[in-house]
Amino acid sequence: MHSLPPTIDSILRTPELAGRGPDDAEVMRLAKEPSFRTDLLAEATKIANEFSYQPEVNPAGFSLQAGGMLHPMSPFRCNSSVCRRRNVRAFAQVASLYSDTTILTDLFSFGLLNKAESNSPWQDQEVADLAADIHTILELEPLIRSGALQFSSPIHRLCEVHDKPTRELASRVGERGFELLLRDMNVNFEQDWLTVSGAAVLGNTSVGLRLPRHQIGAIKGLKSKAEIHRSVARKFKKELVEELVCRAQYAMVDCICAAEAGATIAATSPIDILASRAVFEPVPEPAIEMDVSLAGRLNLPWIPQLTPSELVDLRERALHALPNFRLEIARSIQSSTSADLKAIAKSLQNEVVGLDVELRAALAKRTGGGPAAILLGLGMILCGIATANPLVSAAGAPLVAGGCSLWSTDKSAVSAVESARSKPAYVLLSARELLEERH
Repeated sequence: MHSLPPTIDSILRTPELAGRGPDDAEVMRLAKEPSFRTDLLAEATKIANEFSYQPEVNPAGFSLQAGGMLHPMSPFRCNSSVCRRRNVRAFAQVASLYSDTTILTDLFSFGLLNKAESNSPWQDQEVADLAADIHTILELEPLIRSGALQFSSPIHRLCEVHDKPTRELASRVGERGFELLLRDMNVNFEQDWLTVSGAAVLGNTSVGLRLPRHQIGAIKGLKSKAEIHRSVARKFKKELVEELVCRAQYAMVDCICAAEAGATIAATSPIDILASRAVFEPVPEPAIEMDVSLAGRLNLPWIPQLTPSELVDLRERALHALPNFRLEIARSIQSSTSADLKAIAKSLQNEVVGLDVELRAALAKRTGGGPAAILLGLGMILCGIATANPLVSAAGAPLVAGGCSLWSTDKSAVSAVESARSKPAYVLLSARELLEERH
């Protein structure tokens, strides 16, 4: 098995958590326990001093570096329990179905290492964030155990000494990103929060700024949307650029890790693409960009209802169909808009009906008696020769002839079964069967 980060390995071996899946109450209890946190911080220091881990991917397979907002522990994601669970399930689908191996930059260990080096007391929000990350790790445990999900170390890529060139490059990307943000900036208000969005840079994400209510009221009171945008751009340029620089830096680290592993970059927003192009110009084949946001919105039937454990089972059951399934999805999202995705999902669902009938018919033709009849007939012929009994040998001959005929039918049926099980729709059929087996 590939090497796990010491922190994640420690969590998966914790007796109170091992094999139980995510339990909110128990996870929070442990996160609040000082001795548990101390042990976890000690594990985190190993990655800087003595422990090395890198993903072990199949060069012949398709490996995906899940960066940006696809990363389930991204610091830029909403950490509410509802959003977190939805995001983890969506990520599990991508990790299970769209790649042979999915790689995550180990932001969990990196955050703990920073905490250990700061030697500062734990704040309530930090404890809550730790519990959320542990919950995510436990939910993804089946994928981690199976090797479908692996981790790359960010150390020496995010430290102050080794990442100076990356920081300088990220600063330039952040400034460029701010220029693009001004072209289609949208500003929204919600209680104490001002949120800034812009598809040209942030894709379908946003940047949140928590402000005093009187400051939000003053901005909302401006006469026009244009004045609001100018005011936000002028007053909060520093904060917005810092956010873009931070996102760019994380994207660059993902890009470097992907290049080292020979994986494909999962670009989930334009800032990710800007950052990857800044690192590699032009982007080399091992680190090409792949927009998985459309794949996430395909909303294929049955698959979203599967647990991570069932998704691992689906990978095994539909092993021969997954390469064709991935090609079909890739072609669909490259040549389609969001408006077309429902039709694509519906088309695949309709194919399941015909495939189910085809597979059942092929399975019904499999007699399984051909090889057995041949062996029995040969045995009788040899026995007749050995005992000088021509009647026994004569009786074996028809069995061999009949077995050969049956075997021919067998091979044809087996070929038909294998063909059916390699079609993209077989992935959906297997997902439906897994749901049916719950009952």
